[in-house]
Amino acid sequence: MGILRKLFRATPIPTTDGAFSPSPLAIKLGTSTTTDYDGGAYAKPYAGPKIAY
Repeated sequence: MGILRKLFRATPIPTTDGAFSPSPLAIKLGTSTTTDYDGGAYAKPYAGPKIAY
């Protein structure tokens, strides 16, 4: 099983703070190459003042 994980790069990558980044295989299988993002074209966009906290 370890050979297949290395071959397909299917092991998560540990980070310095103890978390894990997804493996390249998980990113490839779990995401799509295209998106339907339209740039935020809304019918009635907010036109009020910007509030910075």
